[in-house]
Amino acid sequence: MKKLRKYLLITVCFAMFPLVAWSEDWAISLDKSFYMTGDDLNDLYINVTVEKGTISENQEIEIVKKSNPSERISATIYRIDNRSFKQIKTGKAGQEVILYLKVKNDKKFALGYTGDLYNIVKKGASSQTAVTTKVTTSDKASILLNGKAWKYNYFKGYYYTKNYGVTKGPANILLTFTQPSSVLKQPAEEQCQIVIYTDVKSPKKYDKQQLEITFRIADQGKEKVYSRNRTFEQNAQAEITQYTEKNGKAYISGKFTSEAKVFLCSSCPKGNIEVVFENLELELYNQ
Repeated sequence: MKKLRKYLLITVCFAMFPLVAWSEDWAISLDKSFYMTGDDLNDLYINVTVEKGTISENQEIEIVKKSNPSERISATIYRIDNRSFKQIKTGKAGQEVILYLKVKNDKKFALGYTGDLYNIVKKGASSQTAVTTKVTTSDKASILLNGKAWKYNYFKGYYYTKNYGVTKGPANILLTFTQPSSVLKQPAEEQCQIVIYTDVKSPKKYDKQQLEITFRIADQGKEKVYSRNRTFEQNAQAEITQYTEKNGKAYISGKFTSEAKVFLCSSCPKGNIEVVFENLELELYNQ
């Protein structure tokens, strides 16, 4: 009888506290890029969308190369943040979260920083259970660098409508366009990033004191970075011709033009950048 009571007690305890977070199947889609958290090549983070199930802190995972699933690196999720960079313990289906990874690169093969080359799966799981990389297809933008079209394959936009972060930066719209690059490293991508400093939620024109741009490209096999911030003398102007909000997101149309100097090259000619955009979707952060 004592053995029976002990058996029943154990059974009830497992029924009350199931190990769902570890036994449940999950699937996530990756954004375009892994980023280094600091100076450690094996300390990375990436934005993901949880498509199914629940993913938890301290969970062991594998980063699997899509083109060759036998190439995989183990890692541990040591932290999960929401998209406002506030720490949370789990990410559940439907949530967009940031995963921080301690990578265990015991195989010693190079890990590229382009997210769409990889899947993240449970340790030991088949890569077929993963979801393909998230790609935004509804956004529309035309980008010219020195009169030549530059094609992007991924866009992400944010609108920080109040002071945010440790530095309490001013309200701004952040537009980021990227494409993978076999030439560039850390991260392995070309990127055009635009900042418009504003707290106005309506059409408006902006002068150069409110605008910044950084444009990183692979030029003849080498990295070249064009940049100007709002304190630089190079000309810049922008106009948002349409601003709407729907379902917690903002949508903007307009045009951004800027001169920019080449980073670390005082003798290089300045660049000219033009971006025309329509109906770009922005994540709203009212903080």
